Amino acid sequence: MQLSKSVKLFIILNAFFLSFLILAEVTGSKLFVSFGFTLTMGVIPFPVTFIVTDLLNEY
Repeated sequence: MQLSKSVKLFIILNAFFLSFLILAEVTGSKLFVSFGFTLTMGVIPFPVTFIVTDLLNEY
């Protein structure tokens, strides 16, 4: 069964979304200091999930 380009794109975006969401959850307990602020490592991949969510909603 052949998948259309739009279905393939949807699957890839979902995989991208889930991988960044899991990465944010796993690294959320790790701390680092940046510009004098103590932050969790989850602040790096988590904003990407918002971008991918918007892409999936517009799809």
